[in-house]
Amino acid sequence: MHELIYFNLTILIVNTMKELRVNNCLRSLLTLFLIASLALITTSCGTPGTSVYAWGSDIHGQLGTGLEANSPKPVRVKGLDGVISVAAGHDHSLALKSDGTVWAWGSNEHGQLGNGTFTNSDIPAAVIGLNNVTSISASYWRSMALTSDGSVWSWGYNNCGQLGNGTLEESNSPVKVSGLSDIKAIATGGFHSLAIGGDGTVWAWGANYLGQLGIGTFGGNEYHVHPVQVMEKSDFIAITAGYYFSLALKSNGSVWAWGSGGDGQLGFQVTGEENPVLRPTLVSSLSGIVAIAAGYWHGIALRSDGSIWTWGYDNYGQLGRKTYPTVNILPAPVAGLVDISMIAGGEFHSNCVTADGRVFDWGLTLGQSDIGSNPLPFEVEGLDKVVTVSDGRSHALALTKDGYVWAWGSNSDGQLGNANSEKKTVPILLEGLQGAHRLSAGKYHNLVLKGNGTVWAWGLNNDGQLGDGTNTNRKSPVQITGIHNMTAISASSPIEDHGHSLALKSDGTVWAWGWNKYGQLGDNSSENNNKPVLVQNLSSVVEIATGQSHSLALKSDGTVWAWGDNSWVDSFEGSTVPVQVKALPPIQHISAGYENNHAIDMEGNIWAWGSSDRDSLAPIKIQGLSSVAKTALGSLFNLALLEDGTVWVWGYMRDMKPGNNEIIVSDVPIQVPFIDNIIDIAASNHSLALRSDGSVWAWGGNWDGQLGDGSTISRATPVVVPGLTHITEISAGGYHSLVLVH
Repeated sequence: MHELIYFNLTILIVNTMKELRVNNCLRSLLTLFLIASLALITTSCGTPGTSVYAWGSDIHGQLGTGLEANSPKPVRVKGLDGVISVAAGHDHSLALKSDGTVWAWGSNEHGQLGNGTFTNSDIPAAVIGLNNVTSISASYWRSMALTSDGSVWSWGYNNCGQLGNGTLEESNSPVKVSGLSDIKAIATGGFHSLAIGGDGTVWAWGANYLGQLGIGTFGGNEYHVHPVQVMEKSDFIAITAGYYFSLALKSNGSVWAWGSGGDGQLGFQVTGEENPVLRPTLVSSLSGIVAIAAGYWHGIALRSDGSIWTWGYDNYGQLGRKTYPTVNILPAPVAGLVDISMIAGGEFHSNCVTADGRVFDWGLTLGQSDIGSNPLPFEVEGLDKVVTVSDGRSHALALTKDGYVWAWGSNSDGQLGNANSEKKTVPILLEGLQGAHRLSAGKYHNLVLKGNGTVWAWGLNNDGQLGDGTNTNRKSPVQITGIHNMTAISASSPIEDHGHSLALKSDGTVWAWGWNKYGQLGDNSSENNNKPVLVQNLSSVVEIATGQSHSLALKSDGTVWAWGDNSWVDSFEGSTVPVQVKALPPIQHISAGYENNHAIDMEGNIWAWGSSDRDSLAPIKIQGLSSVAKTALGSLFNLALLEDGTVWVWGYMRDMKPGNNEIIVSDVPIQVPFIDNIIDIAASNHSLALRSDGSVWAWGGNWDGQLGDGSTISRATPVVVPGLTHITEISAGGYHSLVLVH
């Protein structure tokens, strides 16, 4: 019945019966490519926190390891903790965290990762615009989520209306399924979707060319872009969906099936594939069932006695019987498996978890070194105390229970502090900086202030900006001698390959070192210094900031002082010692950019002066913003954090409208989408935002991986940096980022 055409390791599966009914909705369904399979598992080790493991094909990055390398054995997915549920789609993966956020990785051709792009990701990235999620489901190039208010959201492929939002347009961000409320369970099939309401009502939408919606009709061109009711109030408690069929479980332990049954996937005899079952029908040979799962053409059921029953098409041994390949219409138990607590079905394989947390796999093999068929269940090595599994087309995921300073991005001069020069597109832990209290990322060097008042530095040191008495680059942190009892630090990000540093002492004095061509060290000279020197004529300072080649200080009386380069206007000379900035009201916060500055007054208004910020020679008040808590100045743009936790941007930036990534210029502040409850911001060639829950969001330039999302793709809108929790401080360098975790 099924013709197999082999291309190296790839299997092209064509159902000749279905080729007779090709239409716009079906055409994309007839050619599927299979390379391996993967399962998703959670393990419990009795300690707080969770880990996710994956194995199988990684051609689209669906293993989430950042390597895009197939693995026959479980490997840990990077950057995930606090995970409570997982779902494996066709060639992408989803994880639901305990905070209600959803994370996705793998193929993104149709936007199924929900991160606002169509770019594949080989490490987890947050799905944008989703909160309070309680359940997730993944299928062919799309994803679905259920939120705590009973609403359903979907994203990805939509050629048959399977997103349920009234259109046939795919979406790379979540859209709300129309007309549904009080939903308790969801499921994604091949190209259709299912949901159960709180009263047991079943809803379905998407493709219906073989009756898989269960609404009494079918046809080669039939699809529904809105949910339609399958059955009125009943006692259905669980649903699952295969490629062309659907299964539902009632509270009395009975299983009901509808849709295509030509391969035995309904669990009872039908007259042929041309006569699908159009309404939910009892699978009479099953009873006492507590869980159900569906593969491509097969069904799986878990009985209350811990046994597993399978039925349907058995081309790769996915039914767990020695008689494959064949069709098995009636459900039968899988031999050798007892005390099972959880089941999962992939396209051509099956998984289960035992009561003691072991994982077994059968069918098209995943957890073995050779790809092939294995009808006998075998234990997957390297996993124990597993609590849940989920299977995809060619990958499987595993969720396990097990729970300083981090850096990522460019590392050409060792600025990541990990003792090598390899750039990192995902955060890495820095050693030797325990007790860090503050941090500052320059363009090519970094500073860390420890709780004991000492300052540490690493990275480029051609101008002595590390302050260690040498001009030698450092690939790991070194302590700056000669200063102690420091309370604040700042590292510059000049356009050129230079840099200087500032540190504020507890007695209100300021110390500086590094590049000094324009007098930015404030020691009344223009000579570089590789050791800290006292900035002259300053006392009672409470805050400091470094620009490209100038410096700022805020005194306790609310006055602002500046020194260094002032050459953006030819007729204005700089100063090698601090001078007061005139025409400012009392100030509570300062920020310095490349050639511009910001000051926030006691009323929360922004005052700006310098180049690239209205090119003002004297401070002017920025209109349109109030109650500002902090500003951050990027290369050619500005950020403002308001007291309500929102972030606003103006200047040169990428258009944040969906589907657009062009560079635009705006003199009017625009709210940054998808982020709220922000407590800190940072900017350079890219932007960072710290949320009150300790997560970090990033957007902007990403050519060296400075966004930390596992890619080098620039982002117009914020994405969560995976693997970071409990963050207390952020800093954006020229082409890298730093965060502090407590």
